[in-house]
Amino acid sequence: MIGSPSRVYTSEVSQPHLRGMLSAFASVGTSLGVMLEYFIGSFLDWDKLAFFNATMPAIALLLAFFIPESPSWLISSKNDEIRCRASLRRVRDSKCDVDTEFNDLLMSTKTDESTTFKEKLRLISRPSAYKPFIIVSIYFLLSQFSGLNVVTFYAVDVIRDSGSTFDKYMATIVLGFIRLAFTVIGCVLMWRLGRKPLSYVSSVGCGISMLCFAGYMYQNAIWVAAGQPASNTWFPIASLFVFYACSTIGYLIVPWVMIGEVFPRQIRGMLGGVATCVGHFSIFIVLQTYPMLQELVTKPGTFAVYGVVSLLSTLFFYYFCPETKNKTLQEIEDSFHNKKKQKRSVVITTNGMASIQCDNNNKKFTYPDIVFNLPNRDTNVTV
Repeated sequence: MIGSPSRVYTSEVSQPHLRGMLSAFASVGTSLGVMLEYFIGSFLDWDKLAFFNATMPAIALLLAFFIPESPSWLISSKNDEIRCRASLRRVRDSKCDVDTEFNDLLMSTKTDESTTFKEKLRLISRPSAYKPFIIVSIYFLLSQFSGLNVVTFYAVDVIRDSGSTFDKYMATIVLGFIRLAFTVIGCVLMWRLGRKPLSYVSSVGCGISMLCFAGYMYQNAIWVAAGQPASNTWFPIASLFVFYACSTIGYLIVPWVMIGEVFPRQIRGMLGGVATCVGHFSIFIVLQTYPMLQELVTKPGTFAVYGVVSLLSTLFFYYFCPETKNKTLQEIEDSFHNKKKQKRSVVITTNGMASIQCDNNNKKFTYPDIVFNLPNRDTNVTV
C-alpha cells in the first residue's frame, strides 16, 4: 500500500534534475530491507525477526506525521494556494525561486478541467494516461520474467541447485549486499545517464548472465549423471552475482521511478496505485509459475527462458520506453499526447489580466500574473 504513494510523493516534491535519483531511493530502502532479512535471519529465530520487522513500519508511521503535504496535490485537489506555497518553501532550498514554481503549478492547474470521479475515468482514455500505463505494465512483466524475484525469493534453493560449492547461506547474504550496493549505484547512474541506458544494462546483462547460469546447470546435470566431479564451481555463483548486480541497476529501479513520473497529475495517484498492483501481481505470477516451468522445461531450461526474455526486452525498451531525465512532470505528460502542435498566444488586457488562447481546441484561461512558462520552446508567443 505504501509503494505507490511514496514514489508519487517523491516525484511531486522533487526538482526535475533530482527527481529520478530521489525516487530511486525507495528501491534503496527495499534493497536494505532484503539485505537485513538475509543477514539478521541467518542468526535470529523467525519470531524475533518478525518483531524486528514490525518496528520498521512503526517508526516510518511516526515520521510520516512530520513531512509536508505534496504541493502539487494541495493545489490540484484542495485548491489551497496558501498551504501549497508553504509546502514548496519547506521542500526547497532558500535560494530556489519558489514563486515561479508556484506560478507554474497554479497555471497548469488552471488549464485542467474538473477532476470528479467520472472525469478521472474519462482522463484514463486519453493517450497521456493509457500509453504510459501500458508501458509500465509491460516493463514490470518483462523485468519479472527475467528471473529477478525468483532469485530473491528462492535464493537458497537456486544456489543449492546450481552446483556451486559456495555456502548457500553466505552466498545469500552476499547477494543482499550486492543488491544494496548496486541499488545505490543505480540511483547515481540514473541521475547521470537516465532511464533507458540503465534498462539496457539490465536487459543485456541479465540475459547473458542467466544464459550462462542455465548453461552451467545443464552441464552440471550431465556431470552428475555420469558420476563425474563438477569443475569451475565458482562460475554459477559468479553468474548469479552479475545477474543480481545488473538487474538491480535497472529492473529494480526504473519501473518504480516511472510510476511517479509518467502519469497525468489529476490521476497520478489512481494510476500509480493500479500500476503498483500490476507490479506486485507480476511478481506473484512469476513466483507461482517458477515450479511449473521447472517441471515443464527442467531447471536449466527455466533459467534459459528467463535469459531469452530479458534479451528480447531490449527491443521493447529501445522502441517504447520513454526517457524522462531532466524533464518536468508536465513535459513528460505532454510527450504522450498526439503529436499535434498547439498554437498559443498571450494577450495582456487593459485590466492587468492575462489570457492564453490554445487555437486547436479553443481552451482559454486567465491568470492574474503576467509570467508564463510555456512548455514548448518552439511555441510562437505574441504579447
